[in-house]
Amino acid sequence: MIRRTIMQLGAVLLMALGVFLAGWGPLILPILGIPPLPAPDPQAAEAIGIWKLAAFVRLFGAAVLGLGLMIWAMRGVGDAVTVRRVARSAALANGLILILVLTQQLAIWSSVSGVALVGFFAVTTALFGLASLGPRAVAQPQEEKIPESIRQDETLAPEPVRPGPVDELME
Repeated sequence: MIRRTIMQLGAVLLMALGVFLAGWGPLILPILGIPPLPAPDPQAAEAIGIWKLAAFVRLFGAAVLGLGLMIWAMRGVGDAVTVRRVARSAALANGLILILVLTQQLAIWSSVSGVALVGFFAVTTALFGLASLGPRAVAQPQEEKIPESIRQDETLAPEPVRPGPVDELME
């Protein structure tokens, strides 16, 4: 129960950030220390570069939103082992994003909003990591259940092969 709640919280956080970045990506650029968006002028190389960066922020937001939606969709699926596996995968994905965001913060952004993004992905990585903890359960083999409608009746079983006249000649 708690594991699923943690997964839902992490999914909601990812979806919220994804919507924010995908919907308002250009507005976050000045917060990250990037100059404000100039008018889109195909002749100005610097303007096109900043607009390409804004487009990438939107794509990143869409990817984060998609990750959150997938985790949200998995909230009621499977047993505890499956939930732990999904949580472990989500922790790994968020951990990789955390490493990339931290690298960008240290090398390029050096801003308060960059620290907020590092903190955000540290929290989601920790949440999903926490949800992935627990004793490892070994899946028990399931007994194959054959529906009664296709189960063979003993009267339909093939008869044993009896030696015929040719078999007697061959001996």
